[in-house]
Amino acid sequence: MYLWLEGLEKWVRLNSELVLASDTSMELQQVLSSVSESNRGNGEINGVQIAPTGAELGKWVLAFTSPSAYRLMVSKNEEPLEVVNPNRNLEQFVETPGRPSLDYENDLKIGVSPGETDFEFGDILTFEIALIDNADSGSPGLYASSFKERNSGTGTIQYIRLDPNSSIPSDRWVILFMDSNRFRVEGEKTGILSENGRPIMGKVGEEFSFAEYGLTGDGKTAVIEMSRASGLALVPPSQRNPMLSTSYGTGQLIGAALKRGVQDIILGIGGSATVDGGIGALQALGIEFLDRRGRPVGWGGNGLKSLARIDMGGINPRLKRARILVACDVDNPLVGPRGSAAVFGPQKGATPSMVRKLDQFLGKLGRLIQQTTGPDVSQVAGSGAAGGIAGGFMGLLGARLSPGSDLVFDLLKVEEQVKKADLVFTGEGQIDFQTPFGKGPGMLAKIAKKNGVPVIGIAGSVAGDVDGLYDQGFTALFSIVASPLTIEAAIQKADQLLEAQSEQVARLLRFGLNSA
Repeated sequence: MYLWLEGLEKWVRLNSELVLASDTSMELQQVLSSVSESNRGNGEINGVQIAPTGAELGKWVLAFTSPSAYRLMVSKNEEPLEVVNPNRNLEQFVETPGRPSLDYENDLKIGVSPGETDFEFGDILTFEIALIDNADSGSPGLYASSFKERNSGTGTIQYIRLDPNSSIPSDRWVILFMDSNRFRVEGEKTGILSENGRPIMGKVGEEFSFAEYGLTGDGKTAVIEMSRASGLALVPPSQRNPMLSTSYGTGQLIGAALKRGVQDIILGIGGSATVDGGIGALQALGIEFLDRRGRPVGWGGNGLKSLARIDMGGINPRLKRARILVACDVDNPLVGPRGSAAVFGPQKGATPSMVRKLDQFLGKLGRLIQQTTGPDVSQVAGSGAAGGIAGGFMGLLGARLSPGSDLVFDLLKVEEQVKKADLVFTGEGQIDFQTPFGKGPGMLAKIAKKNGVPVIGIAGSVAGDVDGLYDQGFTALFSIVASPLTIEAAIQKADQLLEAQSEQVARLLRFGLNSA
């Protein structure tokens, strides 16, 4: 997500509310909201009790996360807001004769009178605690004043732009200002946007970006999933079109990790929605893909059509100090009958005509990569993975390919576990002729066969000629779909279908044991 704010003149507490929905408005790159100054709830603060130990002097903010809870923050001496209590329950103020009675375990009690309309996520109430002279005692005392329900700033949201394959979830969002210059973005269900557990701080007048990736304990290696930024699951089935889908968001994730200073990047490329040869991701990393007139090409597979030249001059300099390992579970080449377009294009929405065009476009990309950096990646095993991003990264960034299953299996010591098993269950969305070629279930079956352990494969569908899979280690294969269903319905009912078919397999196994 990219967010731009400007024109802020005063200390601002909250831009309430920015709403993002997972519909086409995410792709139109249009302004979705501006500064809101009013609460939806119409309750108010009716009293503040301050213990003698004293709450902090400064400006206090109640930022509501639900009708009955709020995030309590304070700004001391015009410093940025600090969170005092991330989840404080709403309480009513009860006046008592004489000196107020306080729970001395807490320095501050805030009473809020409910209104006719409940508070909602994003509403705010504010007050200030200051020192004043006490006329009775002649000594200064604490005083809470200026109950406000409005922003004090005058800025606006200039634009909000989301990548078509953005991993930002559908939610109600607010922009919470920590001072006049810095802010955080918080979702009602998602919480504060953070990278690896650290809240992201935005700055007025600069683009705010959000990226999700993992870090190893030493902070030197980033683990990035292509599916989080350019994944097939992020695109509704009716809108899947590899001619338009771009890997640009994946490049943004890599750029964010490089900016953090990582030395190594492990890129998982399963579940992608693209067949663009990785040019989108590479564009995000500074490599230019130009047409015959020297103009940048467009997004997705269509961008490859007019590609005539690759310019490496603007590449992100941090890439020179980083190593990239692409976790790849298939051995398909970039082009040809087993190439990226032919094998993976249809599942990403490509028609037969699109498949032919994309294969031609990727062939041209392979030749241009060879002209630019030297290696011919067109027929390298695995270069066609994830719509060709593996080949693009190999040829232009010097990335190394490694079976993702190998990485995971080594980490989890899978073979040691298989040796202890009497029976192995495995599965994937569709078991077919591709399954033995570097995919996890196929590798697991081979390990099991090596150790004399039978394997049962359960999948959403078992497609095509799978006789060869029995020689690769599978004992039996089952589809969880027992009656005609649309793909959408099958996905929606996957849990129930899997449970029902697993029960049938278990019954069959029990029958076999009882008969033995």
